[in-house]
Amino acid sequence: MVPVGFVEGCGVGLLVALVVWSTFYVVGRSWRRRNTRTPKAGPRTCEAFLTSPRAMKAALSDAKASSLKRREDPLSHTLDTTCVRGDHGFEPLLTDVAPPVHVSSVFEETDEELRCVGGRYIYSRDNQPTRSRVEGLLGSLIGGSALCFSSGSAAITCVLHALHPEKILTLNVGYPGSRAIVADYVTLMQGKVKASNKFSFDELDCHSLVYTEVPSNPTCDMVDIRAVATKVHAKRAILLVDCTFATPFLFSSLELGADIEVHSCTKFLGGHHDTLGGVLVCKDYMLYPSMARRRTHDGGVLGSFESWLLLRSLRTFAVRMQRQCSSAQIVATFLSSHPKVKAVYNPCLPSHSSHVIWKTCTTHAPPCFAFELQTAQQAQELPNKLRLVTHCTSLGGVETTIIWRYKYDQSVSQEMMRVSIGLEDPTELVADFQQALDSL
Repeated sequence: MVPVGFVEGCGVGLLVALVVWSTFYVVGRSWRRRNTRTPKAGPRTCEAFLTSPRAMKAALSDAKASSLKRREDPLSHTLDTTCVRGDHGFEPLLTDVAPPVHVSSVFEETDEELRCVGGRYIYSRDNQPTRSRVEGLLGSLIGGSALCFSSGSAAITCVLHALHPEKILTLNVGYPGSRAIVADYVTLMQGKVKASNKFSFDELDCHSLVYTEVPSNPTCDMVDIRAVATKVHAKRAILLVDCTFATPFLFSSLELGADIEVHSCTKFLGGHHDTLGGVLVCKDYMLYPSMARRRTHDGGVLGSFESWLLLRSLRTFAVRMQRQCSSAQIVATFLSSHPKVKAVYNPCLPSHSSHVIWKTCTTHAPPCFAFELQTAQQAQELPNKLRLVTHCTSLGGVETTIIWRYKYDQSVSQEMMRVSIGLEDPTELVADFQQALDSL
């Protein structure tokens, strides 16, 4: 028979052992969690954001931002590689090779630490995973902090609403939609804002915005961004550049001195005539929070499916642009030699007034440009004579398109055509233009 005291002693011993083991388990688990969640010193990469909410908050400040912060070295990879790999590791818990589309409009409240670079997701009007991912990629391609919108017009409107400029100098703004946005803003402000293309740089101040297109739609006129930026910044004003026609493939206006760059993603960035969207990219991260808040308040965000379409399109952006630019050079050269063509407005040609400035920015030809025929009647008839070129107003897709530009913009000549070169064989495009022009 076992003595009672022995049994009681064993019970106490087991209890003490259990308490000691539990204490070591809890302390050890806490130590492991603390050490595995502390990022190593170094640049704030995707992994650092993943493991440190404090690092995220410090980087994003008070903005409910959905963009990746601009990389320490956005040019560390070529454009081709960045298009394919620039967002690699954005969602490290996923093993999908093709990015998924996140369709949820709202996200569960949780106390867990942040799981991606885009920040804590609460409501998709603020930010959401698919849009954050494509914004990060666009920021890497262009060299700044990106915000995506439902259209290019929404991006331009956001800049005006966020900055509240008292004076707007418009230089080389050819797109009538952009001119209308500025005019509407001036009307909305009831005389508190003045806008003109006649202001001198001496009239600018820290409450001014200079807005330009490089190159302009549709004649591809250029301004010297470097020279303009120097004058604008001397007055502490902001320089906004629409680079839709240039795209990051040709050059980034941010690298030339611009403060904000905007694009219509509907055009070459989307590239398939199936996505409506826009993006603005801030060079100075201090401009970014006000733009992000303004977008949330105005509500003109890019939808989840459109974000996914844009992300998919950017994978082939570099190779598409390489082909479209080289084909544009061939077609523009042919058109300049045809007797029924009065003028070709492509700055890759020495005859263009902006040829010298263009060559300081890029060696490629812009894939969208204008040309003039001899008469307005010829301009109206030409689209219906072409067999491989689609008659429509948009541009930047894989299909070559053409439009009689005067139909939508009465500020240009009645003989003007605008053509956007696609991915068709350039020799077949030349042959098609040859037969169409000859039949006029």
